[in-house]
Amino acid sequence: MINQTDESHRFGVGRYISEMVSEAQKRKNALEMVVVTIGAPGVQAPIMKAEGNMQYLDIPKPFVAREQTIKGLSRQFSLAVFCIMADLFDFSENDIFHFNNNMQYFLLKEIKENTSAKIIYTIHVSLWKVFYKNDKNKFLSLWKEPDETSTNILNIRAEKKNCMLADSVICLTNSMAQDVKDFYEVTNHKIKVVPNGIDAGKAQDDQKGISVLAQKMATQTNEFVFLFVGRLNDQKGVKELVEAFISVSLSVDVPLTLIVVGEGYLHKTLDDMAKKSGASIFFTGYVEPGEIHKYYGMANGIVFPSSNEQSSYVMLEAMKYKVPLIVTNIPAFEVLRHGSSCLKTELVDEKVNMDSLVKNMSRLALDPSLVERVAQNAFELFKENYSSENMFIGTYGDLFTKEQ
Repeated sequence: MINQTDESHRFGVGRYISEMVSEAQKRKNALEMVVVTIGAPGVQAPIMKAEGNMQYLDIPKPFVAREQTIKGLSRQFSLAVFCIMADLFDFSENDIFHFNNNMQYFLLKEIKENTSAKIIYTIHVSLWKVFYKNDKNKFLSLWKEPDETSTNILNIRAEKKNCMLADSVICLTNSMAQDVKDFYEVTNHKIKVVPNGIDAGKAQDDQKGISVLAQKMATQTNEFVFLFVGRLNDQKGVKELVEAFISVSLSVDVPLTLIVVGEGYLHKTLDDMAKKSGASIFFTGYVEPGEIHKYYGMANGIVFPSSNEQSSYVMLEAMKYKVPLIVTNIPAFEVLRHGSSCLKTELVDEKVNMDSLVKNMSRLALDPSLVERVAQNAFELFKENYSSENMFIGTYGDLFTKEQ
């Protein structure tokens, strides 16, 4: 498993890898997993450690990236990483290398050309939707130009190369799989659609921790608490959420609080909006994965008005913790049904429809029976489809079971 400590590691990709590691640890008699972390914090030289059937190889950042986030891995650095791994391991056709970053092309290429191991590449985000804000025509006009050298197009081309070299390409949604076929020209037999999953065990109950948080934020037992979890950027719709929350706070006869978990370039703008309005809005910054359950435990509803997702961990966590969701009507949330397992807000020209969002938030805050029904239906859907075990077996094949 090739891990890289760029920005995505702190969010969905990091969670994906940790869930895969947890499932691998359950299969001590069936496999060994090596997690290679490129850019491990606090590491000055490669360090190897072993725990049961797991091995961890931590590699420091490239010297040129010591003071910044790692982006693409150079050809020279990738060769150095490959040489380190070749010194430590004997590669065979029974090995699988699992890549998770579009900028790991040179390392993936070294593995492909110099070993008989299989390669899996997982696509965690639709790059063209992020780079071009869902404007498909703009993307295609540049994608079809052979001489186009913009950074965005070069990044997408790197991902296409990864897909072409990989033995298996994992897509989190049917929509992404279609893009891979259309834009990357990958054949059907290489593509597998495997949605994200999380441990389906009992949800963590931390009443003491939740109580401490509630006291810190001065929330009352009769308040309806909305929660947002994610990066504070335009794509996540968080600015529209804050605007809608302020409007709902003024129109419903129920005390409301909004907790915003995450960080990003919109933080100051959102904080200024909250202070000016006087509404009960709290910004927590980034929260470590081991602490996030406390916030779900406080919440009565999750609002996630994103314009671009694949298989959202926020969606899965809300379903598991039985917190009803308000989401947008994008393909990533098509598994959820409006009025049954969620409330859906419309997008108009890739922008959140404010009237629709305000209406849904008001409905949820005023109807306890709706809260209970939507949460329970979503929980049943989660149990059936979105466990980390399903994700692990779907990715690596049906050779492994929990008991093996």
